[in-house]
Amino acid sequence: MLKESWALFSSCYSIPSLRRSHQSPMQYFRAHFGAPPEPGTFKFVLADPLTMCNKDTTPVLYNRASVDGFTVVVAKRGECNHSEKAILAHETGAAAILFINTEEGNSHPSGPEAHDLSLSASMIGRYDGERLLDALNATFDQNMEGKFVPISCLEGKSKTMPSLESHCAPVRSKDRQFISALDFRGKIVANGEHKFEYVQAEFGGRINPHSGQWGLAGSVSEHYCNLTIADGELQGMAVLVGRGGCDFATKAEILSEAGARIMILANYNETIFRMGVDTEYRGRQIPIAAVMVTKSTGSQLSLMVNGKTKKPSQENYIQLEHGCTQM
Repeated sequence: MLKESWALFSSCYSIPSLRRSHQSPMQYFRAHFGAPPEPGTFKFVLADPLTMCNKDTTPVLYNRASVDGFTVVVAKRGECNHSEKAILAHETGAAAILFINTEEGNSHPSGPEAHDLSLSASMIGRYDGERLLDALNATFDQNMEGKFVPISCLEGKSKTMPSLESHCAPVRSKDRQFISALDFRGKIVANGEHKFEYVQAEFGGRINPHSGQWGLAGSVSEHYCNLTIADGELQGMAVLVGRGGCDFATKAEILSEAGARIMILANYNETIFRMGVDTEYRGRQIPIAAVMVTKSTGSQLSLMVNGKTKKPSQENYIQLEHGCTQM
């Protein structure tokens, strides 16, 4: 008997010839009605209005022209019921509807009126939903693609591990391939000409490549493990930091409080990897984007900050190319 069907939601942004993904997945719960999510990749479109309800609590979707059979409609919970919204999404030809919870935690949406609906319906938690909304609103042309990756958990004895009273079926091979193919590397473009490779952290905010450029500050000799930064000193900046002194997340939290937008952490050797965090919850609370670069890249960026390059230090800036993003 199927005890629960839950999954991880992994998504990539489609932006002119580039593919970008959330640095970590989101857990969704299937509704008590509707069909299972279909395999494949779908376009995610924000409902207009976001609750899919008008002032009379009647379900509406003003941007139905943007919806087709390859679309997942993203709508907030509330004002009218789940089944009404799902039925309307089905009538517009959508492949699925994804609800965003407006309360803490998550649950399986109910909707007895839509029990036999062929459209798939699911819900993600409020915090993940806020990050998803931010990403969709910031993504070029709101053109974002994603995939539902189901993990089905069954009651009863597992054939491979009989001692377990419940077990989860393996993830589909195509889904494993999709996730393993996600690319978290990119290029830092310094002063419009120098390019350095980076890897995005497993925590932190999304990188919006359409945000233009950021001024460059900091130094590989600075660890930023305390709150002695002057107000406004790093506001809106990409900040170079050295590895050590405290954990990665603490540095990012301190820089976030100082108003920085991006943390560029220089490793103490020529390797780079995805920086981790002790708990996923903590990682999702960090709004600043975080990337790692090699020791030599850190040294070159430090020279720019210290004014030892052709450009005065105040004119140094960076842009980010490629790589993955989170909401």
